[in-house]
Amino acid sequence: MADFLWMAPRKNELPIPEGFPKGKRLLDTKGVAAVLGVSIREIDRMIERGQLPVPKKLGTQRRWLEKDIIAFIDKL
Repeated sequence: MADFLWMAPRKNELPIPEGFPKGKRLLDTKGVAAVLGVSIREIDRMIERGQLPVPKKLGTQRRWLEKDIIAFIDKL
């Protein structure tokens, strides 16, 4: 199920180490939007409506635990 969430590393991004536990990755807004097939603005709307889990803040950046997005998809 979680294999479809793998994304090719972007520029200046390290690949995921072999054996890294599934569900422990952090996804950025673009990654979540790509997985769900929606725009970044729709991600913002879904957060405002309480449909998506609130992201963790890392400075000014928002990140979601992969397992939280998987749980969201499983509830659909």
